Amino acid sequence: MLAINCITVNNKHMETHNQEKSVDLDVVVENFSELKDVVFRVGSLIPEIFPNYPERVAALARGVATELRPDLDIQLIEEYVLISDFLDGINLDIRSEDGIIEQIEFDDLVDQFSGSYEEIIAKVRDYETQNAIEARYVRAMRDNIIILAHVESVLHHYDEEKKEKKRIPIIESGYLDKGIKLKFENIAETLGIDKYSNDLPEIVQFRADLVSKLISVVSVIRTVNGTKAN
Repeated sequence: MLAINCITVNNKHMETHNQEKSVDLDVVVENFSELKDVVFRVGSLIPEIFPNYPERVAALARGVATELRPDLDIQLIEEYVLISDFLDGINLDIRSEDGIIEQIEFDDLVDQFSGSYEEIIAKVRDYETQNAIEARYVRAMRDNIIILAHVESVLHHYDEEKKEKKRIPIIESGYLDKGIKLKFENIAETLGIDKYSNDLPEIVQFRADLVSKLISVVSVIRTVNGTKAN
């Protein structure tokens, strides 16, 4: 059992259309409104401060999988989320034959699992090789949480408490409609997400719909500000 304190997504709100296998993005955006507190680097689409990152990735991954891919192992997905977050914070070559890992750093990950060191190291290797469909799913969903954070940054760009506008990173970066679409297509190609179309077509489509949602909310802001989109 994982010790991770995952945010709960209300599954009754994650409505799907059974035949189309699509999630109601408006409801997803509503459920993840707290992503408005993500801080992006100036002039960049990359988050600088992402509070509760693994918990939020796990929540999104679990909610979407429950609706679109109930055949996937949810516990394994949550474990891979923890592993992927752990690997982000260290510089380890877990593919090396000697399997050397800094024990002090690794303790933080081990504490969140009930298994032994050997079992966890094996899972780390499994995640990195991307052989398991759940591993590929997590890699795809990690990118989706960032796209969703951009959507929230646009929708919540006005600080009601301070009565002032906040930064909108996607607009600051200078990307217009076609540029946004192309940018995230390039990211998908870099991450290899396009290769998942055979075994994870629903997730590839979910990502495409999320990018379209981002473009639509940005277009609304541009219309208000009188900025043309290309």
